[in-house]
Amino acid sequence: MLSSAFQSNWYDSMQWCQARGYEPARIDSAAENQIVANTLNQQFCESARHSCGFSLLRTVESHLPHFSAASSRVFWLGASDWGQEGQFYWLRTGQRFTYHNFVPGYPNGGPAESCAYVWGDGNWYDQYCTVAEVRPLCQVVTRLEGGSIVE
Repeated sequence: MLSSAFQSNWYDSMQWCQARGYEPARIDSAAENQIVANTLNQQFCESARHSCGFSLLRTVESHLPHFSAASSRVFWLGASDWGQEGQFYWLRTGQRFTYHNFVPGYPNGGPAESCAYVWGDGNWYDQYCTVAEVRPLCQVVTRLEGGSIVE
């Protein structure tokens, strides 16, 4: 998983991932969700003197400005419910969630809140896609070519 101190709306965050050769994050199990939450919490910083990039594989930026604790712990997932209200789908595959970690009572935003984000503790929420104080969360996509894994 990969993120940055860059904050934007859902649309720009999806483009941010893709422009760097990554895909918007997709979490398919409780185990994956726990890995993401642990990584985000472990590498989270509130000080301008520390790196605030998050990554299991690499840190994108080495020196980033200070952000408020609340907004810097919120990350867009590559998911929305535009196709059918309340039925979230992954952007990359168009597949409906087989796993989710929405907190009780969520999604709750009706047709206005159509994008999903994950808090640094691993809990998921729905939100207006135009909210610009959320960080992108991306993943490296691997594929097989000639029997070898390629990133």
